Amino acid sequence: MSGSAQLGLHERRPGPPRVDVALSRVRDQDRDRKDTPPWGPGFVRVTAVPTLPPRTMIIALRGDRTCRIRTLAPLRFQAQAAIRISRRVRGRVRDGRTRCQSARRIVRSVKTVLCYGDSNTWGCIPLTGPEPSRRFAPNERWPGVLREHLGAEYWVVEEGLNGRTTVWEDGLQPHRNGRELLLPALLSHRPVDIAILMLGTNDLKRRIGVSAAEIAEGAGMLVEIARGSCCGLDGAEPEVLLVCPPPLGRLPQFAHAFEGGAEKSRELAAAFTEVARERGCALLHAGTHISTSDVDGVHLDRDAHAALGAAVAEAVRNLEGNG
Repeated sequence: MSGSAQLGLHERRPGPPRVDVALSRVRDQDRDRKDTPPWGPGFVRVTAVPTLPPRTMIIALRGDRTCRIRTLAPLRFQAQAAIRISRRVRGRVRDGRTRCQSARRIVRSVKTVLCYGDSNTWGCIPLTGPEPSRRFAPNERWPGVLREHLGAEYWVVEEGLNGRTTVWEDGLQPHRNGRELLLPALLSHRPVDIAILMLGTNDLKRRIGVSAAEIAEGAGMLVEIARGSCCGLDGAEPEVLLVCPPPLGRLPQFAHAFEGGAEKSRELAAAFTEVARERGCALLHAGTHISTSDVDGVHLDRDAHAALGAAVAEAVRNLEGNG
């Protein structure tokens, strides 16, 4: 065994391609040992520089597939997931400290994007009746489209939950208060570089009984929670992109549940604009790019998911450019 660290890489299926990494620092007394970690079939071994910082994330490119590295238990060198690697370190790795040709194309920066929302982030297919909810495929949901548009330098995390509100309790659907679940989500996926918040549609329900201004203020509270979480890189605050949901459409089966909601939904754009201005955060009006499905008036169809993912990707790039 030679070098300062050993990385074992392999792909996992099904789902988005990932890789696992076994990372251990080689102590002086271990350098001449003949035994090696149990890499297993499909592993690629690569020697990394000794100065990889904590929370290292590496992207391995295999052909046209992108794999994400998640660290496992180290011996002495702690490397938890997802920090940007300095250009100096990336250059040294590219200059020949890798063990195989396929690993020479490995190292690049990765930023984590958290998409926090409701059934439209979950990817609920528009409902035609009281049937159980079904969701679009991962690459069809707007976070998946966002992932494709942003490319390998971003890791997009989906945190969508049917019925989730901004900050309000729903007596008929418990555990849907977005204020209670946002911080655990940020802590679970930290470091989070960008938090995308798209909530407010379920707040329009008659039984919630709040105004458009109150819905926007609830979204503003989520902005404050995200910024105060210290879940960004090295304990910094994440960037926040607030997304105002599109207005409700025709409600063939949700007319009672959302009674009066269509009118309020058309007031959200102005209310969200004011909240974003007060908090100084980026804002995207989803209704500028998409509309809800004519099937149920609440959820997005496949084309709307594609358009929203592209619009969010552009907003993220603009946010990064201004950072």
